Amino acid sequence: MPTYEYECRECSAEFMKVMSMAEYAQARVSCPACGSERISRKFSPVYAKTSKKS
Repeated sequence: MPTYEYECRECSAEFMKVMSMAEYAQARVSCPACGSERISRKFSPVYAKTSKKS
């Protein structure tokens, strides 16, 4: 499942949330530190793990 990274605009806390794409589409994410819903999504690199050896 994808991991989404967020930053709270109220208290500047950074946190991650693991959820499926379907959950993400309907999610109302709030800050675990202060409970605010004023958050922004951070973008991080994506890594793909395959079974083939390069």
